[in-house]
Amino acid sequence: MAPMSRPSTPALLLLLLDAGCAAVLVSWVGGCSGHSVLDQADGAALLQVSSRPTMVDSDDVPVMGVVLSAADGRETRLPDARAAALWPGAAASLDTRLVVVDADARLLVQQGASRRQLLDGVVGEPVVLDNQRVIVARQTEPGESDLWVVTDDGQPPRALAAAPGADDSAMVLHDGRVLFVSGRSGVASLWIVDADPMATPRQLTNVGQRPGALTSLFVPPPATRPTQQGSIIVSDDGEGGHWLVDLDSGAVARQPVVVKAVR
Repeated sequence: MAPMSRPSTPALLLLLLDAGCAAVLVSWVGGCSGHSVLDQADGAALLQVSSRPTMVDSDDVPVMGVVLSAADGRETRLPDARAAALWPGAAASLDTRLVVVDADARLLVQQGASRRQLLDGVVGEPVVLDNQRVIVARQTEPGESDLWVVTDDGQPPRALAAAPGADDSAMVLHDGRVLFVSGRSGVASLWIVDADPMATPRQLTNVGQRPGALTSLFVPPPATRPTQQGSIIVSDDGEGGHWLVDLDSGAVARQPVVVKAVR
């Protein structure tokens, strides 16, 4: 009989969380009530963990935290972290380089116990572009945000395709271009742009749609981060269906909800 393969550390950690939390995590967060994977690479994973407060007068409001499960088998909670991502090629231990958004909306680069601020006013999750650059949304005023390209080599941050309206939910495509959600046309839509602050973005969905006069061709913004399958973007509409968007032509099609009969 062939020996059973041993789960990797992130996979094992996920199994333990699903079973009721590993004891080491319980000691940090007081009992887990949910988790999601923020990022994973090279045998390491970043988990966003929802915990139940242990204080009686806490109103039982869940507390979110980020836990790093390193490839060498150790786990640690990132202090005051709201979101985080792994820099590529350095996920072998707890000293791996991370980009972190803390509770004060600051973008930080962290390695071991050391932290250094890169940007403030951050909203949403950071997206690593390469081993030196990160893309993140930064709020300029209520209802207004732009994507920023932030580097870890001392260069000043630069806005990416800035325009009036809210820009958020960046995703790096396989060819290095950036997909994002923007309200600059008045209707929240998918846009695409080269990862260069001087590049001009292209509207991918809802071209010609206007607020208050949406047609049957309206494509809702994704409820979760889209996935890429070749030249097709698959976007969850939050109602059980998925939109298929062609990156080249912008053609869209909706996969309806499939309801299976119960026998």
